[in-house]
Amino acid sequence: MVDSVVTGLFVPLSLLYPSASSGASLVWVGTLLSVAVLCYSAAQLVHSPVSNALSADAAPAEIRGRYIAVFQYSFAIATVVAPLLFSLLLDMSSAAPWITLAALALATVPGMLALAPRLPHAASATGAAGRSAA
Repeated sequence: MVDSVVTGLFVPLSLLYPSASSGASLVWVGTLLSVAVLCYSAAQLVHSPVSNALSADAAPAEIRGRYIAVFQYSFAIATVVAPLLFSLLLDMSSAAPWITLAALALATVPGMLALAPRLPHAASATGAAGRSAA
């Protein structure tokens, strides 16, 4: 956790010099970037345990390890593919990454609605809370 916050702060703060030299206040830009990183870190703290528990609860016991591995690999693949994809999109136009993100976010809605009935009831209704109470 600490190293992700430090890394998350170091990279944006290292980019402050060009922002400060263009007239933006170094304190203002630093404050905004720090707030953004703290919000992202808080979201990770909420998302990670719940999503990991859901992936484990949704798997049949005999292949639970495989489910968890595939779930974790999805983040590793995204970490490799995202910089290349968004560099190409930014090269096309400054709006292309945002349009792509909006389209992907909208595409996940029907996917999640189709997936929800296929999840075991315990995984979709209570997640990790139901497992710890049992």
